Amino acid sequence: MAPESKNGDFTIFDNEERVIKQAEELATSFDAHAKLVHDNMKSLAQGYRRSFREQQRLIRLSDRQQEQLRHMTVELQDANERLEEQAQKLEGLNSALQEEIAQKKILEAELRAIAMIDSLTGVYTRRQLLEFGNNELKRFLRKEHALSLLILDIDHFKKINDTYGHSVGDSALKHFSEVCKNSLRTTDIIGRIGGEEFVIIMPDTEVDEGYSVAERVRMNVAEAPFLIGDAEGAFALTVSIGLYQFTKNDHSFEHALSKADSALYEAKGAGRNNVTIFKEGF
Repeated sequence: MAPESKNGDFTIFDNEERVIKQAEELATSFDAHAKLVHDNMKSLAQGYRRSFREQQRLIRLSDRQQEQLRHMTVELQDANERLEEQAQKLEGLNSALQEEIAQKKILEAELRAIAMIDSLTGVYTRRQLLEFGNNELKRFLRKEHALSLLILDIDHFKKINDTYGHSVGDSALKHFSEVCKNSLRTTDIIGRIGGEEFVIIMPDTEVDEGYSVAERVRMNVAEAPFLIGDAEGAFALTVSIGLYQFTKNDHSFEHALSKADSALYEAKGAGRNNVTIFKEGF
């Protein structure tokens, strides 16, 4: 039985069982909390270790990626340098190509000029004259505009070459060409078809007007003395001319040219230095 207190009915042992029970409950609760704290700390430690390992893995991964990135950066820089070198080479090649194209165009222009213009006399070549002639014939057949043709031959030209030499003969051809060009209209087309033979195409020209042009050329040639150097004097050239006016029966320019040539043959047979108009039966 618990001792009594000096103060009557209260003793320090009145609550002994309750205190002990509370202490036991507190101890039990403490153990539970301690275990909870321990478990939580253990879980936290495990989580931390996992997090640490993951961070290490990420760091290693990041290091590898950064290393790869550095390699890629170096490779890209190298590739960029190679591209710049190739671009410079390409620019050089492009410049060279442009220069080659420019030179080719110049050469093509020179070749066209050679193909079109007789280098000695400055009039059209046979090839170019025939092209013009066929085009004019097509226009004549399509629009029915008049079209006439002259064929010219310098009289006794072989004698000039035999007497004075071919250099003087070349000078005579140049002189003759200049006189002819100065005697023609702006619409007339003159070309050299070989040796001392020339052809003049006269678009929109009837035979009477063509004869006037031919006579003007003939007289101007005869009246323009040809100088042979400075000390050898001068002599007059003469020219025989055949004239032909196109008809609907002319199927080609060469066909019409042969008719003009027949008229030229008649002009030479009549004594040279004259103009003969083509007539059927030549």
